[in-house]
This record gives sequence, C-alpha cells and structure tokens, in this order.
Amino acid sequence: MFIVHYACSFQSTILFGMAVDRYFAICMPLRYNDVMNFTNCMIMTGVIVVRNTFIITAMVALVGTLTFCSSNVLYHVHCEHQLVVTLAVPCEDTTKNYLAGLISFCVPTIDCVGIALSYVTIFIVIFRSAAGESRSKAISTCTTHLMVICITYFSSMVAFAAYRVQSGLTPDLQPPVTYIYRHGSRSVRLVRTGP
Repeated sequence: MFIVHYACSFQSTILFGMAVDRYFAICMPLRYNDVMNFTNCMIMTGVIVVRNTFIITAMVALVGTLTFCSSNVLYHVHCEHQLVVTLAVPCEDTTKNYLAGLISFCVPTIDCVGIALSYVTIFIVIFRSAAGESRSKAISTCTTHLMVICITYFSSMVAFAAYRVQSGLTPDLQPPVTYIYRHGSRSVRLVRTGP
C-alpha cells in the first residue's frame, strides 16, 4: 500500500514541478537561471520528498493499527487506503484513518491548485506579450504540458471514481477495467497501417 500511494503522490508533484519550471521560464525568463539553479531545485525536491514521505507514512501506519474482522477480499487492482479501512469499519472507529486519507488527498489537490494558478498566470503573460515566434513557442510548450496534465488527472479520476460509483460491472470485472483506465493513458502507442 505504501509504494502505490507514495508513487501516486509524486505523480501530481512532478506535474506541479513542470508547471513551476514553465512559470519561471516564461514569466521571469531573465531570472530563470538564478531561481531554477541546482541548489534551489535540490531544496525544493527535499521539501517535497519529506512532505510526501511524512503524509503517506502516517496514513499507512494508521492502517497498521486497525483490527480487521470482516472479509479480507478487496475488489481492486492494489491495496487502496480507503478500501482497506472499510474492512475494519465494523470492528472499530476509523475516524483517524479517514482523516489521514483526507489529508493525503490534499497533496494532489494542493499540487493541482498550484498547477492551475501557474498556468493561468503563464497564459495571462503570454497573451499580453507581442505576437511572434517566442509567443507561439510558449503556447506550444504549455499546450503539450496541459495535455499531459489533463490525461493524467482524467485517468486518475476515472480510476478513483470506478469504485465509488455504482456500475453494472461485476466485482470480478472492476479491477481489470480500472487498470485499463488507470494505466491506458501511460502506454499510448501509435500503430501504422498500410505501406
């Protein structure tokens, strides 16, 4: 459970890092090398690693203290925090665990808000600047970043909602369908047809 949640916490953090990098490259191009130097990047990386490690470790440690008295069958591709906690609901109070889950959900939410603010500011600066090659290059770069962000968040939301929305799928089919939605966007291949 730790590895899955830890990796997912860095998924949004990396996208946030891309947005911050583009922000400084487009909005403050003359100060880019001063702000995005090796030392500052290592400090930001250290803060992010400590933040994600602390939050995910606390969340998983709280699950380890629970007593489970119901079925141990999870209809999911991996051990998701929310599903594991629901197995302990009849046995004991899981309020702390739901709070920890909510706090861990704040990591991608804060990153998403940072991404949105960064790109709103970037596009305001781009559209206020004079038209030219640098403007079209900035728009092209930001558009591709936004496509990656949209695909990532859309696939994550589909996987997240798959178990929270009642569907006509049997429990045996839900994990493969969720796996396809969650990982399908990461393995896009172009197939050439014809000569």
